[in-house]
Amino acid sequence: TAGPKCVPGGPDFSYKFYSTWSQILQSLFGLIGVTLFQMYLSNWRYRHVFWLTIGLRASAAMVDIVLVKRWNHSLGLSDKAAYILGYNCVYQVAYMLEWMPTIVLTSKLCPRSMEATMYALLAGFQNFGQGIARSIGLFLMHQLGVVLHDDKSDEPCNVERLPLLIFISHMCLPMTCIILTFFLVPNARMSEPLINDEPKQESGERSLLASGGVARHDPDFDNDDDSDDGQRQSLA
Repeated sequence: TAGPKCVPGGPDFSYKFYSTWSQILQSLFGLIGVTLFQMYLSNWRYRHVFWLTIGLRASAAMVDIVLVKRWNHSLGLSDKAAYILGYNCVYQVAYMLEWMPTIVLTSKLCPRSMEATMYALLAGFQNFGQGIARSIGLFLMHQLGVVLHDDKSDEPCNVERLPLLIFISHMCLPMTCIILTFFLVPNARMSEPLINDEPKQESGERSLLASGGVARHDPDFDNDDDSDDGQRQSLA
């Protein structure tokens, strides 16, 4: 959305397109990502899904580099078409394909009777990691000298090293997560349980279940009680 003062000859998207139509397309392609996950990836291993989605997100970053370098004009693609193809289409589908197994893994790591506490703790770590990622991104922007703002600011913009920033933050750093999956992500299918927290049966319950689960009524026992009562009355 930066104007011509900041990025001469840039995309210059309107806020209507960026905030309305782009958001609608993100929701639609996100729904497509959830559907694809349920149809094809719901029984995959966690590691394999993360590897696939990291590759898809890296490919979406390539489209962003093409847009920044203005190579899309040589390919006959408009700025809006290139942005929709990269961020709204490929990136959003990959994001949902990555987000769904994350939620499944988080829910399967919650032990019995501690679901709310453990889920809140794991979600807090996820939010903390996202905050750290944003801080790293801001640090890289400062180190590379990338400056972006709207036309109301008098400060000059600097997008000369923006492609390098996209390459590092959207391609190189996510690729390092593939190595971390061998240590931090279980090599299990998403349909398999990760914690064996079935409640243990007491010895009395086991003996009751072994005998059929129901205490049987013995009529002879009642007759013996009645005869004993009659004998005591006759002696009295």
